Amino acid sequence: MDMFYSIYYDRGGRKSNQDSVALHKVTTKKGELIMALVSDGCGGMDDGEYAGGCVAEKMSAWFYEELINIVRRTDSFSKIERAADRKLFSVHEELRKKGGDRGRHIAATFTMVIVYRKRYLVLWLGDSPGVFFSRGIKFLTSGGKHDSFLTKCVGCGRFFYPMSKRGRIRKNTALMLTTDGIGKYLAEKRISGPLLPERIDCAKTAERTLKTIGKLLQNAGEKDNLSAVYIRF
Repeated sequence: MDMFYSIYYDRGGRKSNQDSVALHKVTTKKGELIMALVSDGCGGMDDGEYAGGCVAEKMSAWFYEELINIVRRTDSFSKIERAADRKLFSVHEELRKKGGDRGRHIAATFTMVIVYRKRYLVLWLGDSPGVFFSRGIKFLTSGGKHDSFLTKCVGCGRFFYPMSKRGRIRKNTALMLTTDGIGKYLAEKRISGPLLPERIDCAKTAERTLKTIGKLLQNAGEKDNLSAVYIRF
């Protein structure tokens, strides 16, 4: 079965959508290069919609302007991670300066996965989860909250290097990145069960499943934005 993906994006019960999602894929001589990310404007801070969108836009530009050239020269995920760290630092500083100029606090969470040559690298700051599906669910990221407040994010305060995790991709598995609106329920089987690879046979099935989960959560009272990127291998 060839790789396929689905993106779900819904503002839920809010007036605006502070989530941003992106997925990019190119074919190189050594194989497919995939980058997916989710970013969520931090609640309680200013301009959340702008913050999440800025992170997604800047990292998407980095994919085409830098990452593709990096993988042409090397397969080293260490070099890829260092390049991503440098770019994220520049995004952090840009948001911090813009917030300072406006007298505001502008920040967002960030979770990104890079897949290349049957390996993956996950980078994250904040509480937007990344998960791996096989026969069950495995959380790839850890939360970034302390006493219900985000302690690490992009754009506010001092810069923290993103946390990271690496692994190998096998057939009949899946990766998913979500923002907190869906992510905080993923430990529940009623949410994660329908997303297991054995139940997702094509992109349309993935899309329908994500929409069904979104409606289920909204009907249960969830008001947050709902976003996810699901990649099936």
